[in-house]
Amino acid sequence: LVGSEMCIRDSSWIGQIHSLIHLNRTEEALNWATHALEDFPTSEELIALKAIALARSNKPGEALSFSDAAINASQTIALSWLARAEILVMQKDSTADYCETRALDSAPKAWQLPWLVSRMRFYHKNHAVALRWAEMAVDRGPSQATPWLQTGRCQAALGLKAQAKQSIERASELSPQSSAIATLSKELSQESTLTRILRGLGFRSYNP
Repeated sequence: LVGSEMCIRDSSWIGQIHSLIHLNRTEEALNWATHALEDFPTSEELIALKAIALARSNKPGEALSFSDAAINASQTIALSWLARAEILVMQKDSTADYCETRALDSAPKAWQLPWLVSRMRFYHKNHAVALRWAEMAVDRGPSQATPWLQTGRCQAALGLKAQAKQSIERASELSPQSSAIATLSKELSQESTLTRILRGLGFRSYNP
């Protein structure tokens, strides 16, 4: 029972830190990871998450140290490879691709892993690569709204407005109550209206 309670508490920390990272609240994520590791110093997931938070806080040396600890753990998990991939992406090191592939090897059918890679690549403005991973997530989870939303984000960032609209419409069908989907859909609609107005005024080359 004690072991189960420890696992639940560990998972609670992990979920919170994941959420903060995806909300781009990096300093908060780093603080939470630091406090969590005081209670769970051997948690490979927490070590990997701290590596990610350190990398996004522009502390590459410390990030690499924590990433090494995660990679050298007795059972290296997907998150450890994702953390190393993020550091390598920031260093513009092409071996990041290898780490991303290693992460996916642990769960070859799960849509969540390519989605996480896509989110990471999108954060670092590698939009074309992010789109490739988002499309893989859609292939693995076509009935899930989340990968469709990420695909739409990537397509919009690349200027593929028509494709982005289709992806967001599919995401909305799967999750009609999602505020994130509604927000992106509204943004795309507003851009389309602005484009039509500016082109009507003679700005033929306008392409947001």
